[in-house]
Amino acid sequence: MAPDEAHIHVFVADDERESVLLQYPAFIEKRVWGGKVRGLRVSLSKASPALVNRLVHAAWMHKAPKRLVAASKQPRSGRA
Repeated sequence: MAPDEAHIHVFVADDERESVLLQYPAFIEKRVWGGKVRGLRVSLSKASPALVNRLVHAAWMHKAPKRLVAASKQPRSGRA
């Protein structure tokens, strides 16, 4: 999370990051860490909730252990 409540920092795969930067330059910017672009800074007041959700999910998919990613793609049973 960003140091304020107006932004969120997400760390997605390189190809996702570049695509999003091109599509939404008005409210998404590069986050540089260690001299390299590592993530995105998203203005929450300007981004749609659906886009924020997509980016958080993409960041999770990028960083989560492979077994959890695979399990999340499995169809769920009818259990509640």
